[in-house]
Amino acid sequence: MKKLVLLVCVFVLLIVATGAVSANKPEPDQFTITGYTTNDPFTDPETVIKPNGHMRLHVTARGGGDADVTSDGLCASLAEDLDIPDITTCQALCVASQNQACGVAGLVNGKPFTGEFTFDEWVELRMNPLTGAIYGKVKNNGIVTITTVTPDASTVVQFKGEADSLNVWGKFKVEKKTGTGAASGLKGQGDYAGNAGLVFSVTFTGKLND
Repeated sequence: MKKLVLLVCVFVLLIVATGAVSANKPEPDQFTITGYTTNDPFTDPETVIKPNGHMRLHVTARGGGDADVTSDGLCASLAEDLDIPDITTCQALCVASQNQACGVAGLVNGKPFTGEFTFDEWVELRMNPLTGAIYGKVKNNGIVTITTVTPDASTVVQFKGEADSLNVWGKFKVEKKTGTGAASGLKGQGDYAGNAGLVFSVTFTGKLND
């Protein structure tokens, strides 16, 4: 009986210890980019459309900071295309469509990671030239150049994954030796997921450290 009680006590202690380790496990780093497209992919000079319907579309976007002020007219036009009324600024467009302010927001190494970004993406797809129907996997890859105010830093994040008409998802990594300021030694990788569209919000989750 004493042995049984001892085994039960040990078992309970193991559960408590495991719980303590799990509770102390650091949360993954996470930041979100929320922004808007700044080009027409079908007329962009870097876009390639082949006769067989295969395409490599170049998409540019940005969000946050002073760039939003210079893009307010563009955002008002995007809002009209999306049938969102009474929008005159980029910030209003981001909040109305994504429930978040334009820009970068999150935590890296447990510290605030906020600022603005620019975005270059290449979307690779196959489309039937007669019907316009898209078939097969849609691939998306590119880079996000981030400039943060908190902390004073910049870095480039490379991403590669897939997309459909509503969502994007895949893997990302911080490009080596691209960081400046507080992000001069930043490195790491993880997953991203978010929505596709003229206005979007994508969250990057992983382990980043310097």
